[in-house]
Amino acid sequence: MSLARINLLNIGLMLFALGVAMLVPFETFLISYAVLGPLHYLTEISWLRDRQCFTLNRRDWIPLLGLSIAISAASLLASIYQGDPDYARLALWAFSLMLFAFGIGFVFAVIKDPVLRGTAVVLLAVTTFLFHGTTTAFVLFGLYMPTIIHVFVFTAAFVLYGALKQRSGSAHASLVVFVACAAIALFLDPGALGYVASDYAKDAYLDFAPLHATLTQHAGLASTVPTAATTAGSVMHPFANLDQLYTEPAGIQVGRFIAFAYTYHYFNWFSKTSIIRWHDVSKVRFGIIAALWLGSLAFYAYDYRTGMRWLLFLSLLHVLLEFPLNHKTFVGIGSELLGRFKARPASGA
Repeated sequence: MSLARINLLNIGLMLFALGVAMLVPFETFLISYAVLGPLHYLTEISWLRDRQCFTLNRRDWIPLLGLSIAISAASLLASIYQGDPDYARLALWAFSLMLFAFGIGFVFAVIKDPVLRGTAVVLLAVTTFLFHGTTTAFVLFGLYMPTIIHVFVFTAAFVLYGALKQRSGSAHASLVVFVACAAIALFLDPGALGYVASDYAKDAYLDFAPLHATLTQHAGLASTVPTAATTAGSVMHPFANLDQLYTEPAGIQVGRFIAFAYTYHYFNWFSKTSIIRWHDVSKVRFGIIAALWLGSLAFYAYDYRTGMRWLLFLSLLHVLLEFPLNHKTFVGIGSELLGRFKARPASGA
């Protein structure tokens, strides 16, 4: 399939993701997360491993694997033993380790010299210690990095980089449509659509409520929530009760944005199969991936929150292993923009 056709396909997928997110936001997210999510994790981990995770040394993936294990274990224990202060402290360390992993991803992607690498790792460790327990570490690296930043910001970066490199009308159109869809989902008042979230969706979505509430605040939508809710607590709790998250316009708008971001993130990955060729693996590996995916679907069918805990490690692993690629993408965007700036004729020439 040509790049132009892939761009047009992606525009169609963006519009489809927006359409279903507008109609049934919470159910769309939960289905995408449970069905497409595990297959995305497994295939991308396989693909990244075959490409050395876009790092400069062959074994750079090992520290990222270790950090994924530590973060997922700390997060899982904190989730199981909610209310226990000792395990709550583990969650704070998980957020800090995510910051450290993000920095390590940059080091592994761009620094080859072992002395410079060692110096950078020490500086990152000091930075992690200084930010440990802060609101910045909690919100940016605990809530947003493995969720909205990964599925929306990094996806936007990939779309932008593709548009800059291809310099085609279809590529630029895909970028415009992507931004427009996100804006529509987040800021268009839902009006009287008659949407009512199911009881199952409300229960399954519970673990995402902190992300949802915080994003409502940071998107500037908390002011649309009744006054009693906005004065009820901190940045984490703009809603007076959880039911408002599913009924207030601000809650539905953020739900639509999250549903669009996740659904298209998965669509984007699978739409580019003919280019990145993640499916070019041995029959044995393909069988393992298929078996794990079917097992994941079974866990979600049995109990949604059990499925989330089962897949926490795989989810975090694919996020961390992708960090070097994310950094290289931003470096590539900078290089493309700088090249275009340098190519501009000097004024008066």
